[in-house]
Amino acid sequence: MDLFEDNSPIRCLAVGLDCETCVSRSARETAACCGSIKGSGLTKIFASLYPSAGCSPMSDLFRDAYIVASQPERMSAIAC
Repeated sequence: MDLFEDNSPIRCLAVGLDCETCVSRSARETAACCGSIKGSGLTKIFASLYPSAGCSPMSDLFRDAYIVASQPERMSAIAC
């Protein structure tokens, strides 16, 4: 059985992950890889990464963390 076959919040908590850390880290990694994505593109990425309905309340956190991580001064610091 794949550990992340069901990536619901309950499953994640059972293996020691919390939603805020997971989503924020994922948003930062996405920003580092993808640069500037806006609006519905972020929504689609979040839905692809977190298809569980239990994760949907974290979409605003993902968006906010992505925006902060993709700001030009932040991106240049990451590249160093």
